[in-house]
Amino acid sequence: DGAGASAAAVLGGHPYPLHPLLIRLAGSAQLLSVISGAAAAAAAAAMGRRLGGGAWGPGLVAACAPLLVYPSALAGGDAPATALAALGIALSWTGSPLIGAALAGLSLGVKPLALPLLPLLLLAIPLGEGRLRTAAALAAGAALGILPFLSSLDPLLRPRPRGGLLGTWWLATGGSPDPAALPAAIAHGLELLLAAPRWTGHPLLGILAALGALWPGPRRRERLAAAALAALGMIAVASLLGDRLDPRYLGPPSLGLAVLAGCALRRIPWAGLALAWPALAVSSQVAALRAAEEAGPARPALPWLPGDIDAERLYADGGVCGGDALREAAAELARALPTGAEVAVLRLRDGREGELTWPLQVARSDLRITVISADCCGGVGCMERLLAHGAHALVLPGDTRSCRTPVLDSSEAQLLRALPTRAAGPRFVVLRGRGGAATGACAAMR
Repeated sequence: DGAGASAAAVLGGHPYPLHPLLIRLAGSAQLLSVISGAAAAAAAAAMGRRLGGGAWGPGLVAACAPLLVYPSALAGGDAPATALAALGIALSWTGSPLIGAALAGLSLGVKPLALPLLPLLLLAIPLGEGRLRTAAALAAGAALGILPFLSSLDPLLRPRPRGGLLGTWWLATGGSPDPAALPAAIAHGLELLLAAPRWTGHPLLGILAALGALWPGPRRRERLAAAALAALGMIAVASLLGDRLDPRYLGPPSLGLAVLAGCALRRIPWAGLALAWPALAVSSQVAALRAAEEAGPARPALPWLPGDIDAERLYADGGVCGGDALREAAAELARALPTGAEVAVLRLRDGREGELTWPLQVARSDLRITVISADCCGGVGCMERLLAHGAHALVLPGDTRSCRTPVLDSSEAQLLRALPTRAAGPRFVVLRGRGGAATGACAAMR
């Protein structure tokens, strides 16, 4: 979601409007994610101190926990949403429940994956002075923050079964809430959590969190409640998403576990730095794969347990082979095309053609951009007609044989096979046309 949010910082119209706003404030989506990772660690330190576990242990664990570090290496909304929720929770625990709950609620305007972290706000009630007054402040603050972005919860409250992850979060039960299927979904969610790859910190983080919750001392009851809320958040995410669960979706609810794990390390807080090894391993291995997919200089990769890091799946979840070439093509087309020109691009896997179309719309709002898919371009001779269409530019995958992750979905891949075999060359090619009728390329195919 980084390319779309970065474009929305200029164009507007993003479904989660606070993410583009924060990008404008930070200067770039990448810098925003890095700052957010540091802010989440600072919030964890404040939360750990309030639970009686000191600041250094929780802060260092949150700064090194792979499920929190990896999102801050991505130009998406995961890290800023988690940081906003964490800062709000820390404020609510330290005497500002109204402001804290409002800030945490605003995280839904960045990305609603922070929702499983919000139940930790409830701990402000036993931690505050005057339970009734604190509960009222929490309710008022949460309403102020959440209500403007309540539509972001439509995949949970008003799911669209065929809308994918953007349309429904009830993927484990066929896209719709099904009370009869929930027990099986929860059991499968627990299996997925127990089978989580070791680079996520499993099972070490969970064991340390249990010790931090059970350790005798001040605030033990609150620590036990925090452990229960964090565990329920993890189980809820895994149970809802089922086999569509990706490790990064567990990042927000894992923050509570990181705080408790740091509480267990109160006397040896520097031991939390041990989590930096798997965090750097996963980030560096995905970065090394990205360098290969972009045909760039080789990057070093820190080793980890053999076969435990599926770098291809992680990279495919966040990018596409040749993404740099698409952004370079966007810059070149923005410089070269005449006013009102039409650009046609073949749809890429998971809509990743946005790496070209979003920057192009930002640079040249006058251009007409058409995405070609198998839905509008099918049958014998489709690609030949497409090539004959009068678009000023047609962007197609070039030589992607060395890509380790897929570039096209199967239906669009069949369209591309109609073209002659491509020799070694760039990841993407731009075919220049004469520029003809003002109808879109898809309309010309019908």
